[in-house]
This record gives sequence, C-alpha cells and structure tokens, in this order.
Amino acid sequence: MNPALAFKAEVVLGFQLVSRHRAPRLAAVMGASLVALLVTGDATGPTLQDGRRALLLIAGTLASVAASRLLARGGPLAAFRQTAAPWLLAPAGRLAGGMLLVAPLVLASGIALVGRQGGAFQAFRSTAVAILSAAAVAAAVMALTPLLGASASAALGLVAALAGGALPSQVGLLLQAWPLARAPLVMCWNVLPLSWRAARWLAEGGVGDLAWLTAWLLFGLAAAEWAATRRVEGAAAGASG
Repeated sequence: MNPALAFKAEVVLGFQLVSRHRAPRLAAVMGASLVALLVTGDATGPTLQDGRRALLLIAGTLASVAASRLLARGGPLAAFRQTAAPWLLAPAGRLAGGMLLVAPLVLASGIALVGRQGGAFQAFRSTAVAILSAAAVAAAVMALTPLLGASASAALGLVAALAGGALPSQVGLLLQAWPLARAPLVMCWNVLPLSWRAARWLAEGGVGDLAWLTAWLLFGLAAAEWAATRRVEGAAAGASG
C-alpha cells in the first residue's frame, strides 16, 4: 500500500472515531463552558498565567478523551491490526486525525483565554505549546487503551490533565507525611509529560521541556504500535505451540 494513502486513511479513520463518539463531544462542551466562565467572570478576563493554565487543562482533557477512542477494543483495534502500513505510520495517522478535532477547539480557547492579556502572538504561542503537550498525553493514552480499555485510559489521562499543572516540588510538599509514596510520585511527576512542563516553558523558554514532550510523543506512538499488536503475536505463538 502507498504510505501516503495509508496515512491519509488512518487520519480519516481517527477523525471519524473521535467525532462520532459522544464522550469527546461532552468534553468539548465542558471545555467551552469553562472558557465562558473564565471570560465572563471578570471584566478584564483571566490573567495571562491563569489563562495558560486553563488552556493546558482544556487541551489535555480534550486530547485524553479523544485518544481513548483511537485504539478502543473492537472495531478500531481490529482495523489497526489488519493494516499493512509501515511502522509508526498507523498510530501517527490515528493521532493526527484525533488532534484535527482537538486543535481548533484549543486554538479558540487560546484566543479567548490568552489573547486578551497577551495579544495574538502569545495566544498562538500558548496554543502551539498546549497542542504539543496534549498530543504527548494523547499518545500515552492511546498506547494504554489496548491494555486497559478506553474508559480506564481516558480516566488516567484526565487525572494527568487535572493534576498535571502542579510542580514536582509542590507534590513533594503535599506528600511530606507519606515518605514512602512521596519519592515515587515525585519521580513520576518529573518523568511524565505533564502540563507543568509546558507551563514552565511558556514562562521561561529553553529547549529542555519541549524536547521532553516531543520525546514522549514519539515514545507514545511506538508504545501504541507495540500495545496494539502484542496480543496478536501472543495468540499466534499460542496457536503454533
């Protein structure tokens, strides 16, 4: 199969899997409601920092819910296993199709939440980083879906989106009374592609945080390819034995 046509087919399928399910639509309505509350709650609107935090929260929530549909058990996963596309092309196409629905909503939210205080440049800059951060989380959720199911993977993505704005130092302070849980959770907070990295990059710049999010995006795509095909390989080995 032509790789370009295969990628296009996966993009279209990913778009349809997300757009035809009610959970992403509900998440979009909730995100729009949050934007409306923040914009109309104060005559001057949210501050630049609060607007960025809300934007990252909305982007992570939408991406997590959307990504949980891309490799859901049943038709989406079966179709993925039957594709003959080159390695990583199929998960990349599925994710791109899902993000085609998420990106315009994030852009509209960025203009409403950040544009008033930071101007057009800050609005588009914040939106681009929010989309990258959301795509990294979405890739991880997509990889977990064949293993845990759509609901469980979406729930983990939502937890990451809701709590991911906290800094690792804040998590450490919160868990001072539980030293056994403190060390592993702080380590996870430093490793996972949580939104505090995107917020720190927007505030300070540099290349480390964006490089880490990009690495997680690529790792999530590779993990999704492995998770979607591993059961087929295991079944084939069992049949041959």
